[in-house]
Amino acid sequence: MILNKDIIKTIEDNDLPLNDCLTYLFSVYFKTIPTYIPELIYNSVNALKIFEIDHNNEEVVWKQELFTDVKQEDVSEEWIKEYRQLFINAYKPKGGSLLECKKRMKDFLKEFPDITKEEIMEATEEYIKNTDFKYLREAHYFIWKQMGASIKKSDRRYYLHEWVERIREEKNNPKNTDDVI
Repeated sequence: MILNKDIIKTIEDNDLPLNDCLTYLFSVYFKTIPTYIPELIYNSVNALKIFEIDHNNEEVVWKQELFTDVKQEDVSEEWIKEYRQLFINAYKPKGGSLLECKKRMKDFLKEFPDITKEEIMEATEEYIKNTDFKYLREAHYFIWKQMGASIKKSDRRYYLHEWVERIREEKNNPKNTDDVI
């Protein structure tokens, strides 16, 4: 598990004592609330809306993940710009939103941690090469697109994943051209 750097930045941007705030967040995450939490820390961290309590079932709902399995440096702005540039080179309006690409790529890599950057770039290049520019998806929608009005992850279509799987399948089952007469 890797501590979410965005949470650290949020705490620091609000001039709050980092160690005290993290201690409180860890206690919430691991459900080990101490008998005493300084009121300043309690109120300040709760005001950041990093998590909320669902009072119907007393569950913690994290608005920002405290830990992530994806190394955030793996989804650097530089790499996302490189990814988007593939779309821009094909048809400029399909570059999509940098922020949305970064957010979706983090979600994507969390959902499919076995997929590498190299596979992503190769699948994207193949998609662009095999799709008429008029029908290209915007870069962030190629990563995944929510289907219908639902906000559930199960209602997402991961186009990028489909292309990665297609590439993997082709590599595992190459067409034998030696048999052609």
